[in-house]
Amino acid sequence: MTNDKAMAPRKAGSISAILFDKDGTLIDFNSTWRAAFEEVALALSGGDADLARRLLVVGGWDEIDQRFLAGSLCAAASTREIAEAWAELLPARADPGRITDYMDRRFALAGGQTVKAVTPLPQVFATLKARGIMPGIATSDSERRARNCMRSLDALALLDFVAGYDSGHGRKPEPGMVFAFCSALGLEPAKVAVVGDNGHDMEMGRQAGVGLLVGVLSGTGLAADLEGEAHYLLPDISHLPALLQQLD
Repeated sequence: MTNDKAMAPRKAGSISAILFDKDGTLIDFNSTWRAAFEEVALALSGGDADLARRLLVVGGWDEIDQRFLAGSLCAAASTREIAEAWAELLPARADPGRITDYMDRRFALAGGQTVKAVTPLPQVFATLKARGIMPGIATSDSERRARNCMRSLDALALLDFVAGYDSGHGRKPEPGMVFAFCSALGLEPAKVAVVGDNGHDMEMGRQAGVGLLVGVLSGTGLAADLEGEAHYLLPDISHLPALLQQLD
């Protein structure tokens, strides 16, 4: 599916690098994150199941559809932003900074134990690199967690760049992570594609002036959320090589 309202996409042959979102794009969001968020919410609430439920709802958990909503805090925000929102529901002594540190430690310690890829990542990254395209990651998660996830899936060595909300390049939808990616690889933004499952990803790419915006429907974002934002929509990243070939 193409979006004629977005800026005109560049041909695949002019794309030299792809910056991927992580959760929902490379990683199965619910399989990887639902249990982790539930565990942390219950721990922060001191075992109070009702308070833990309210934390999850504030984070974007839809109790009817049993999923995190597109663009919600847990689906698209940084750990710090989630911590700031949750701190308002926790006892007065709750400090967003300490909550952020705690969440990052717990998520990082989980390593690859709960990580499930949307599709075999080494295969996708190797296919891209064979075309001369350099892959990278820009995530609202911490950089440490992102590296741990990719390492557990045997994909870290194939990446040319990894950045999280805490890498010093700003947060989505700000364009800083795209600019850092371009600087690290010596590329202009027009030579870069951004691939993600949320509007935050598309807005980040648009602000940076990238050459191609690809939305994927493997995460929390729905077609209705992305069709006005991305040049192309794909079921998941396994369809990306075919799209690039089509655009040559």
